[in-house]
Amino acid sequence: MNAHNNDFVIKGHTLVDYRGSEAHVTVPEGVTSIGSKAFYGCGSLEEIFLPDGLEYIRDWAFAFCHKLTDVTLPNSVRYIDPHAFNMCTALTSINLPKDVHEISEYTFFGCESLRSVVLPKSVRKIGSSAFKNCINLSHIELPKSLQTIEYDAFGTTGLRSLHIPAAVNSIGAWKGVDYHGARFAPAEALDCPYLERITVDVQSGRFDSREDCNALIRTRHNVLALGCSNTVIPDSVTAIGEKAFRGLRGLRHMAIPDSVTRIDRAAFAYCKHLEQVTFGKGLKEIGDGAFTHCAKLRNLELPEGLEQLGESCFSHCGSLKSVRIPDSVTRIGIFAFSECTSLERVWIGKGLLELYPRVFADCPNLREIIVDPKNPRLSSRVLR
Repeated sequence: MNAHNNDFVIKGHTLVDYRGSEAHVTVPEGVTSIGSKAFYGCGSLEEIFLPDGLEYIRDWAFAFCHKLTDVTLPNSVRYIDPHAFNMCTALTSINLPKDVHEISEYTFFGCESLRSVVLPKSVRKIGSSAFKNCINLSHIELPKSLQTIEYDAFGTTGLRSLHIPAAVNSIGAWKGVDYHGARFAPAEALDCPYLERITVDVQSGRFDSREDCNALIRTRHNVLALGCSNTVIPDSVTAIGEKAFRGLRGLRHMAIPDSVTRIDRAAFAYCKHLEQVTFGKGLKEIGDGAFTHCAKLRNLELPEGLEQLGESCFSHCGSLKSVRIPDSVTRIGIFAFSECTSLERVWIGKGLLELYPRVFADCPNLREIIVDPKNPRLSSRVLR
């Protein structure tokens, strides 16, 4: 078939380009593939009717069709390439055909009006940033067939609840490459600021949500990899993973049990409504940027036994007024308390033997730094 009319450029069975300006478009019968960028940036397109027999939707096919609200995909569609519906900001719902096995990277990126997505039982993989910035997507049911959720797949969505099926064995990888050398980095895939509920299928061998804790835990290592605003950390957890609670809007209080020995990088970063954290007695390390930009964090009682404070771990905590560094702390990273604009007093114990010069950088109200007189290397006079 070689059709060429005023609206469509069709080569073989592929619709290569659409040159019309209609709001409602019916693609001709016999087309089996929508070509790359065929409708890219079509400013008039509001609704499209696709023919039975269509199998392929190529990359960027409908990207930046800002008025497109309604798409009915025939069951014959098997492949949807990356960026196919990227930035279709008016699209409200999508029902994916039964034979689609993969949601490619950036497929629905920036579809900010998308509220309803029906994933078929055939889907095994959700690609990187597939639903990123779908800010009104509050619920999605992940099929039992799902095995892989890639990096940022649901980043900055409106998801309130999430259930992880048993077959899922990889979360957070970037194009199949493990993030920072770790196979599981769930917070890199599920960066959902409004998340309130997390459950994991009890048949999962890799993850669990033990004790109805409202969190995703890496079973083998007892690391809490993803939390939400209603998480209660079980006392079997030994570490809080990288970015596990990052950016949660509803998190205000957190109790960390004695079993936790480390809090990893950016674990609570940008939790702007977090007011209070109770640290357990077993804590040894707080990682880089762990609590950065927690603007409402007021009281900080660091436990005796803590040994290391990472770089920028409490930077930009604008409500923090005083800090007492325990005797057990031997290292504080650069910028650890930088730009804590309300910070007035700091007490430093006898165990810290080295202090970077900009640990307390840009703290305009800092008036007093007191060092334990038993500290063999540091003194109040030196620090001032």
